[in-house]
Amino acid sequence: MTAVRVAYSCSYVPPEWISAYGLRPERLTVDCSAEAAAKDCAGLARLQGLCPYARAFAASVIAQQADAVIFTTLCDQMRRICELLPAEWAAKTFLLNVPRTWQSAGAFRFYKEELVRLGGFLETFGGRAPSSDDLAALMSAADNDRQECRTLAAESFSQADRSLKRLALTGGPITTDDSWLPGVVRQHSGLVVLDATETGDLGQPGPFDHRRLADDPFDELANAYFSIPHPARRPNDPFYAWLGENLAARQIQGIIIRRFTWCDTWAIEKNRMRERFSMPVVEVEACGGSGARARTHSRVQALMEAIH
Repeated sequence: MTAVRVAYSCSYVPPEWISAYGLRPERLTVDCSAEAAAKDCAGLARLQGLCPYARAFAASVIAQQADAVIFTTLCDQMRRICELLPAEWAAKTFLLNVPRTWQSAGAFRFYKEELVRLGGFLETFGGRAPSSDDLAALMSAADNDRQECRTLAAESFSQADRSLKRLALTGGPITTDDSWLPGVVRQHSGLVVLDATETGDLGQPGPFDHRRLADDPFDELANAYFSIPHPARRPNDPFYAWLGENLAARQIQGIIIRRFTWCDTWAIEKNRMRERFSMPVVEVEACGGSGARARTHSRVQALMEAIH
């Protein structure tokens, strides 16, 4: 029997929690190209005029016939997409409330309650609440996988060509349309050695505390994901602490911010990054239409010229 497929996009949705219910989590990588949007969004006219990523995510969900989809309140555009999906999808969607503030015990407690509520939604698709031992085993396996990825990334950095200028890429979720971006950077004698996008290292929880994992796996799961330092959280000092640590570790010389149109979260961070880290920062458009690539070439070239 094929496992129920549960699609999501936001980093604050723990895939281990979905897997623990016996369902299959799928963090979709969407296609924002105009051709794909025109084809996949047939019948979704109400979504026009909204964020291209959110619109393409909805189209991908429907085109791929996911059994259920989880949205979160972290992004207003994604929350609006959840409201505008066709009526036949109403029973298949879940809106997870993610507190924008993170400093209070009440905010963390609320997030845990939301995960419990999500569990109830997963049960409507045949999922079964996991035992602590089963949840801990899944979490441990996922933690090991992420650690292997960190190790491979560190090895790749150590072997990187030192004649190339080292860049960090940060910003919103990566799409299938971004496959050309590293090549543009390479054409201008640069190399992306830190993926600090929402679907990259930034969107990953830190290593689990294995002592706490053994004592209370659900609490440790919630704590790890609630602690992801997204810049939309307030205050967002943890994001800058995380980014600063990784910029130093990878000896970064410049930053590319990849931003979707109308994404205020990332729009307001460019100047603060430039001031905070005293290095060149440029912004490039995501899903910016036919002229986006030419503009990206120009901005990447300008970034490289600003790096001494």
